[in-house]
Amino acid sequence: MPWQAPGATQGLPISAMVANILCERHNNALSPLDAEAGRFFSILAGIEANEGRAYRHPLIDLVSGTVIEKWMLKVACGLYYSVGAQDGKKLRGSHSIDVAKAEKALFHDIWDDRAGLYFVVPADAVVRAGINNSYIAPLTDHRRFGGARVSMLGFELDLVFNTADTNPSAWTSVIHRPGELMFSSDKRTHHLLVSWPPGFPSPIINFGTTPRPISRH
Repeated sequence: MPWQAPGATQGLPISAMVANILCERHNNALSPLDAEAGRFFSILAGIEANEGRAYRHPLIDLVSGTVIEKWMLKVACGLYYSVGAQDGKKLRGSHSIDVAKAEKALFHDIWDDRAGLYFVVPADAVVRAGINNSYIAPLTDHRRFGGARVSMLGFELDLVFNTADTNPSAWTSVIHRPGELMFSSDKRTHHLLVSWPPGFPSPIINFGTTPRPISRH
């Protein structure tokens, strides 16, 4: 937090982590994003909790990638305007934000080239069960705020809404807008389908209890 020394830990109430930046109308309008994100992470938690159980048939769940992506954007903007900090300084005082790009993405589905949701894939693509901590970190370029990384249950997701001046070469270790997360073991297979508008390549990320190659289609 901006007021903490490097490496310090502190117990905080939820009220210290939020900022009232939305009016009631907009807050109510965006509440479905929170609901879908909660369902998404609940499914991931259930997959990990039942990792050792055997099932006769594959399990299939479906979430909206578009909604999760917009929820991530909402979280990123909340981070910027509330407690987000870098080098002890609040982001809104040290970094600029292109509000127009955020609004176009959130309300009109107009994104920068290569912008949107990314799933960070571990090198061995192995599920790390039992990780209960979470964190949110800003993604910045020079003095520009461009998105956020959210970690939940050991899974990491990046949201980038401003790709100006970003590295033009291939971005490694991340998958853009995956169409399916597949969790495989000797006892079970769980498919988490992620829906997107028509026209996206929808790559598959194959996780397992033992290292497996990442499938890209």
